[in-house]
Amino acid sequence: AEGLPLPEDGSLLFFLNHEEDWPAPLGADGPEHARVVYVPAGTETEVASPPPGHDEEGFFHQDIPFLAPEFELSASVAPVLPPWIEER
Repeated sequence: AEGLPLPEDGSLLFFLNHEEDWPAPLGADGPEHARVVYVPAGTETEVASPPPGHDEEGFFHQDIPFLAPEFELSASVAPVLPPWIEER
């Protein structure tokens, strides 16, 4: 989506501490339980194994694996007008 501050290449890695994934006040640095890390294209990486005791399906939720597979991310921009414009 044009105008969004997303990198043109590379990968975004999403991390979530599901045990802390509940509404909480955000600090100046964002939520403590989640992070997004940008990895530039061409950076050598490796896939980590789940920590001991976290490798079975259903550790947190029976239908959600601890490590999710890679998938493509896309975005789009849609105009939304404020309700007061329709009143005119």
